[in-house]
Formats: sequence, structure tokens, C-alpha cells
Amino acid sequence: MPIRVGALDEPGVFRPGANLWVGSAQPWHQIDRALPCFETQPAT
Repeated sequence: MPIRVGALDEPGVFRPGANLWVGSAQPWHQIDRALPCFETQPAT
């Protein structure tokens, strides 16, 4: 379940679990390749 970081009181407590929509990422955006990467919306 996605949660927007701005909705959390302490966003630093949570870590990302995957990178979504990397196929449309801007070239200057740094993607953590150690996490699972999905070009588009992953199937549920």
C-alpha cells in the first residue's frame, strides 16, 4: 500500500521497498538499483 511521505509525522522512520515507474524517470533522478525496479505499475 503506497503512503505519501508528506502524510507521516516522522517520514525518516520508513524506508522505500521498491522503485516504481522508472521507465518515465527523468535522467537526473538517482534510482537506487539495490531495490526492485519496475518500469511501470507492477501487477497486483
